[in-house]
Amino acid sequence: MKRFQDVKWVAAAIVAAALIVPNGALSAVTTQLATLANKSGTRTVSVTAAHQLLASDSDPTAAVNVVATANGAGSCQPIFTVPAGEALVIKTVVFTAVFDPSDTDGTIDLTTAGQPGQCNGTTLAIATLSRSMGLGQTMPEDLGGEVVVPQNTEIDLLHSGISVNMTAQVHGYTIPAAAAPAAAS
Repeated sequence: MKRFQDVKWVAAAIVAAALIVPNGALSAVTTQLATLANKSGTRTVSVTAAHQLLASDSDPTAAVNVVATANGAGSCQPIFTVPAGEALVIKTVVFTAVFDPSDTDGTIDLTTAGQPGQCNGTTLAIATLSRSMGLGQTMPEDLGGEVVVPQNTEIDLLHSGISVNMTAQVHGYTIPAAAAPAAAS
């Protein structure tokens, strides 16, 4: 008989809890969006009801990922031209070098072209290479933030002082040219 009374109390507690907590409160908790923000609250990410992290609204067709190789000392390799009506925002540049110890020290430059194929415009990123660093080197470049390149600008890969194969990986996205900062237009 004592066991039956314990079960009645448990059943009564469950019924009471169901009556006291409104049904809407439980469903609101499961469908509510959570928001994550930085300290100042200026940049936020959200978690959708489908449990997806939404960091920003972006157009995947605006992504630019260029991988290009330049061969031979002094070569100037055009790798990308920013389309008309758009500006390119470069987020990261990574240089990779493969050379042998007999090569001399040198540099690899990511530049704009003053004239097509000339590599004589603005230097966007540069890596200094030393044969003492080994046969293969990967060098991510610190751009100091985003670099914005205006419309119709050719981007070139130049290396000098070395006769090795150099690869540049350029990652970023395009924006409307009108949205680019004044210095980039």
